[in-house]
Amino acid sequence: MSRPKKGDSTADQIKIATQLRGTIMPIKKRARAEKARAITDGERKFEVFRYLRRVRADKRLKGAREKKAREIVEENVTVGGRR
Repeated sequence: MSRPKKGDSTADQIKIATQLRGTIMPIKKRARAEKARAITDGERKFEVFRYLRRVRADKRLKGAREKKAREIVEENVTVGGRR
């Protein structure tokens, strides 16, 4: 057996340690699967890929758009103050 390293348990802690038995974290039952149903016209017309691309782009560009809006507001304030 190798020497204990920093952070290892001491010999006393190892002697006291016990093995847990039985169910510690019960296995949860899975949710029931949905029954088959007809696809609605709204679901057919909804373009999921386009929607997801738009949402990703909005999230990615949020900070830049906010910064640009702030700059426009500040520019309007400074221009309006000089007149």
